[in-house]
Amino acid sequence: MSTHTAQTQLKLIGKLILEGQMHCQTGLHIGAGKGSLEIGGADNPVVKDSFGRPYVPGSSLRGRLRSLLEQAHGLAVPSELVYLSRRKGQEV
Repeated sequence: MSTHTAQTQLKLIGKLILEGQMHCQTGLHIGAGKGSLEIGGADNPVVKDSFGRPYVPGSSLRGRLRSLLEQAHGLAVPSELVYLSRRKGQEV
């Protein structure tokens, strides 16, 4: 299904707000993806919020949620059906 076709056929029928806590049971690294490494710089920068606290971006949660849905139902879920958003000032 092309992106154009998906956009014309999909209709938002509601929102589901999930709240909870995450606990790492294995190693986790969400890289900042700066591209190049400067001399003396960290080789694995971590994504941080404006207060310097590490966080998991919504895009990473979306990818994991999509993967779990695919595994549970044995099918591929189009990325257009999985949305994550946040309100201004609210952590995801």
